[in-house]
Amino acid sequence: MEKQLYAIFFSDYFWGTIVGLVLSIIGAYALGSIQSKQLKSEWTNNFIDLSIDIIRNLKSTIDQLAEARERSQAIHQDLLALIDAELAVFGRNREYSIRLSPELRGDLRKYITNIAIIRTRILGNLNQFNMCHNRAEEIESQNIEKDTISIRQEASKYLVQANKATDDLINLSREGNDLIRRLEKESTR
Repeated sequence: MEKQLYAIFFSDYFWGTIVGLVLSIIGAYALGSIQSKQLKSEWTNNFIDLSIDIIRNLKSTIDQLAEARERSQAIHQDLLALIDAELAVFGRNREYSIRLSPELRGDLRKYITNIAIIRTRILGNLNQFNMCHNRAEEIESQNIEKDTISIRQEASKYLVQANKATDDLINLSREGNDLIRRLEKESTR
């Protein structure tokens, strides 16, 4: 029995199997490691491409908002809804920003957050304007002229604030060019 065990442990077949097993484990680990790095790099590049696309779409929509406001002297809420859609896409994919450098990630999130805040300010002021305007129309239909004037003055204050917030949004959108440049630089790493 001892000779048989000795023959098995020192046979070429046994050691070939052991060496093959060790090499296959090392190869599997190396392959998994390489694929993991490639996948992380691909996810990062996909997130960067998505972020660049979102920033460009936001800038384009904000430019359309500025042009429409210039032409019609009105803030178009449908364009604000398009901004909201882009913000929602970023929000659903935000967790992938962890792969960006901390400074770039912070600046990107700050940019998107500031756009969302300003958009909310615009909508809030427009809603207040509409409520005051509707209330003035209702009171005017009851022939109460004195109250109508003060309510219309209050409504105009909200409209001025909405236009100021729109100007802030237009100015903020210009910062997107720097972010796009930095994201493109990050994707080449």
